[in-house]
Amino acid sequence: MNSRVVPRAVWPNQSLHHVLPSVRITSAKRRRMNYNDDDAYDESHNNHNSTNNGNSDKAEDIWNGIDSIFNRIMQNIKDNSYKDYPSLHRVVDYNDLSRNLSREELNAVLRGLNDDTPRNDLISIWNHVVRINRDGMVDIINSILLYVNNFVRNYKNGKLDVKEILEELKIDEKSLRLFKTSSLKEISSCDFKYYNDFYTLLNNEKKIEDIKDLINSYMKFADDTKKKIYHNYIKQFKESFEKYIEKKNNTPK
Repeated sequence: MNSRVVPRAVWPNQSLHHVLPSVRITSAKRRRMNYNDDDAYDESHNNHNSTNNGNSDKAEDIWNGIDSIFNRIMQNIKDNSYKDYPSLHRVVDYNDLSRNLSREELNAVLRGLNDDTPRNDLISIWNHVVRINRDGMVDIINSILLYVNNFVRNYKNGKLDVKEILEELKIDEKSLRLFKTSSLKEISSCDFKYYNDFYTLLNNEKKIEDIKDLINSYMKFADDTKKKIYHNYIKQFKESFEKYIEKKNNTPK
């Protein structure tokens, strides 16, 4: 049977018997049912001996068909769940340190941890947490540049030159590189503390929920630090900008 299970609508406008496999009695089945083709003319006589076996085979075929349909329904539900939630069927190899896990992948891994998770696996996962915490500075710098650009362009209907402002306030590749370095130092300032706490849990009959709580606390610290770094930069930019405008206005033309 070539029926296909349609997502969210199993065989629309059809009742179940329309999709059940048709039960055909083949010659081989007839022989298994003690049905003699030569005596076919005496149907009523043979009917008495074959009824029980025939009904049994028919019932078996029908149940096999129902099982097949049920299995396809379950597989279809599973396949569509995978489409909506890819992380359900994607195996995340967190022991592969040649690539960084995304935050989504890490969260999926954390949900699957239990007290039987091997020690080495937990160490690999911790290394990914450290990497994720130290990642994101490029996004922060891009957000800063976008903010500065929009701020300057919108100031007094765009009368200022963005390039000139960047040069005057020394917002360039060199300064942003130094900003990135100092920011990473700030983000990693508590690495040693969390590192010690992590290995203390590992060495003292770890409880997986305690390790998860530590990881979440560590990641929250990094996220909060990144937000603070961004807002502090914007605050300093505005202060420098106001000083530049004041100086510009006081300069004789």
